[in-house]
Amino acid sequence: MRACKLLVASLMVVCGCVGSIGDTEGVPGRSSLPPEGSAELDVSFACDPSAAPVPTGLRRLSKAQLGHSVRDALAMLVPAQAAAIAQELAQPLAAVPDDVLGGDTDYRSMVQSLGQTHVDAYYALGRAFGAALVGNATRRNALLGACATDATTANDSACIDSVIRRVGRVLFRRPLSEPEATLYRSIYDAPGLDTEALAEAMAALAMAPPFLYLIELGASVRDNGQRIYDLTPYELASRLSYHFWQSLPDEALLDAAEDGSLTTEAGYRAQVDRLFAAPKARRTTEAFYGEWLKLDAVPAMHANASRPDFAAYAGADLPSPQLRARLITDVQDLAAHYTFAVQGGTLADLFSSTASFARTSDVAALYGNVPLWDGTTAPPSHVQPERVGILSRAAMLANNQATTRPIQRGVLVLRRLLCEDIELPENMMAIMLELSDGTQTTRERITELSQAPGSTCNGCHTAINPLGFVAERFDALGRVRTSERVYAPTGELLANLPIDTRVETTLDAGPERTFDSVAQMSQAIVDSGRVQACFARHYVRFTFGRHEDLSRDGCLLENLRQHVAGAGSLSAMFKNIAFADGFKRVRKPE
Repeated sequence: MRACKLLVASLMVVCGCVGSIGDTEGVPGRSSLPPEGSAELDVSFACDPSAAPVPTGLRRLSKAQLGHSVRDALAMLVPAQAAAIAQELAQPLAAVPDDVLGGDTDYRSMVQSLGQTHVDAYYALGRAFGAALVGNATRRNALLGACATDATTANDSACIDSVIRRVGRVLFRRPLSEPEATLYRSIYDAPGLDTEALAEAMAALAMAPPFLYLIELGASVRDNGQRIYDLTPYELASRLSYHFWQSLPDEALLDAAEDGSLTTEAGYRAQVDRLFAAPKARRTTEAFYGEWLKLDAVPAMHANASRPDFAAYAGADLPSPQLRARLITDVQDLAAHYTFAVQGGTLADLFSSTASFARTSDVAALYGNVPLWDGTTAPPSHVQPERVGILSRAAMLANNQATTRPIQRGVLVLRRLLCEDIELPENMMAIMLELSDGTQTTRERITELSQAPGSTCNGCHTAINPLGFVAERFDALGRVRTSERVYAPTGELLANLPIDTRVETTLDAGPERTFDSVAQMSQAIVDSGRVQACFARHYVRFTFGRHEDLSRDGCLLENLRQHVAGAGSLSAMFKNIAFADGFKRVRKPE
């Protein structure tokens, strides 16, 4: 595979370009739009209705999905006790291994590694769940109901049978089969109502594969030759709930699966609308936007607050430990505003918005003391004309150094907005960018190092660097600036240099364009049509936990792309994927 390799780190630039950006030929499951400038560039997807769907594998719940599922299950089973029990389970939930992104996994739903640490954590969580659920008489009675407190013991066995089936229906997202009910009833090895035995049975349910995994076997055969099956009503309910809520179905959705209304056109649409309108849907879109825009990569800027050069650079805006989270919230609020609050909010709005969502004075100060937003009313407008679109938000620009990172900024645009494939090198420590002596701007130094004529770096960085250089109007804290201040490690100001944001590059198959602002670049990205196609591809990855297949997913991708192209709304796209045939079916592997 040919790829561009680079390091995006403080005081360091590495490159080892061995081919053209975007070429993923020969990599299973991976694909890219044609290389920038290619005459073959097409931002639409070819739809072949006869193409067989991508086989659906067994997927374990992500750590976030597992946490949501445990807490929501408690709210369904013992609502009055749910908060206290969830607090007790916080530690065993935290012990579940994180879903670490990297390599071929763009989203946590794609991380399917499983090791002994998972097994141990699931076992510990199951035991803690069972013990906490019936840990005292109040909780046990709340779970069992009237049969736990009446005067007779004649109904004790039926009471245990009933609670096992009830808890099983919630955790497994479907009724227990008769063999399952018999199995878990056998774990309750005690006469009468025994708290310890009940805890064991509840623990067994909570550590069972039907709870920890999304198991989709299908029901009626759609096409036996290609092993395509319609999802069962309960499997469909589960797919809907984990798509919109990142959690298990509530009682209303389970009931719709049970009574058959979920499989009717009207009933299905009603459930999709209900799930998307619920507050839980926001946590799912936050997860998508956060992973799409790599918000986890926003550094802890206060980590270098004691360093003389960084302290001098930041001045009155020296970051606090809370600033990172606040900057991430600022971006998430912008995205949520055009997804939920603005009727018909579009993907283009994310790149053209001048609304401010600064909730605290430290964020507002970075934005030139914009008025604070109260979180509910219409957001104020930015006071700085440079603040146009999501790429001008501080979280997309800031780092914890006293200098900007144009390469990092450019890579974000190429990877996440244009779906160009770029890899980090194995020898990322090989080439170092020395400390500045104040005679060159950051742009000049990076250009000299990475775009030397005839070097292997030049080809890739010709595409990467301009997309970062155009943002040099913003400093390393995301503040608007008119010049670049260069500091010595001791905090001494070495120079105040003029900045240059004018760049020439291409974003599509057309001629080179000239930009000198993030606003102009953002508009060009939208006009190119590539961000709409790339957005659709990323949403398929997030939804199905796999890379898209441009041939088999062509109809789905094109449908999603059309929903965010032009005046298509974000909310319509997020909901529309649930109506695709591929969402309601499963294709079994060989």
